[in-house]
Amino acid sequence: METELKLKLIDPSKAAELFEHDWVNGLLMPGSRRQLKMHSLYYDTADGVLNKRMATLRVRLENDSRVMTIKLGEKIAASLHQRLEWNLILNNDTWNPDLEDGFDSQAFLKYAVSDGDPDDELQEILELIDDKPLLPVCEAHFERISWDIGYGDTLMELALDDGYLKGGDLEERMLELELELKEGDVRDLLELGESLQEHLPLEPEHKSKYARCLDLLESAKNSAGKGQY
Repeated sequence: METELKLKLIDPSKAAELFEHDWVNGLLMPGSRRQLKMHSLYYDTADGVLNKRMATLRVRLENDSRVMTIKLGEKIAASLHQRLEWNLILNNDTWNPDLEDGFDSQAFLKYAVSDGDPDDELQEILELIDDKPLLPVCEAHFERISWDIGYGDTLMELALDDGYLKGGDLEERMLELELELKEGDVRDLLELGESLQEHLPLEPEHKSKYARCLDLLESAKNSAGKGQY
């Protein structure tokens, strides 16, 4: 299960100052800094089966790697987001599909990995989209800079995502901090999240990137509809 806090910057102009803060710098593990360019495409069937079941299928370019992810059963409490998650690195040694030709559920089951999430819930979703064409719905473009953090006996990843979300013809600036639990106690994650909000100009982000992309898509459709009258 993916467990993370999402926090948004109250003042985006302060982004460059976040990691110049002495308290924040004291949390970061030396030598753990990573930087990735990311382009996420979110897919669904023509009739929106995945969205109706509150499932997400994403293909993300991470520098030179392509990763397919399916997320299910999102639970949100303030800034805490928890989801079942399966990931698959797409390449010629595993599976490298054209999703518009139809989704191969067996290939995904064969190669995808998770942190022990129950496959029965995944199989229910896969049965609904098996062999069906999947179409791109919306997308996100951003750069991620991340570090590892040790807090108590808990390992986390702190990531700053800076870019934009796109739904239809509409785009929106996106600047958020994610704190993801890697190993350990979720209580440490929540405690550190509260401390981050005390030290930095942050507030809870209640929606995922995909949900915000869908909001843009809906707004774009509404604007297009009004333009016809």
